[in-house]
Amino acid sequence: MTVTPLRRFSRADRTAVAEQGRSLASFLSDDDSDRVRIAASR
Repeated sequence: MTVTPLRRFSRADRTAVAEQGRSLASFLSDDDSDRVRIAASR
């Protein structure tokens, strides 16, 4: 899963988004993957 923020994330925001992204990626892949990449903000 790749997350592209609309603004720059604080460290706390980045951590929270990564945790939620891992959970979502795991769910969507039927526990096959929990990889998350946070792209540069635009």
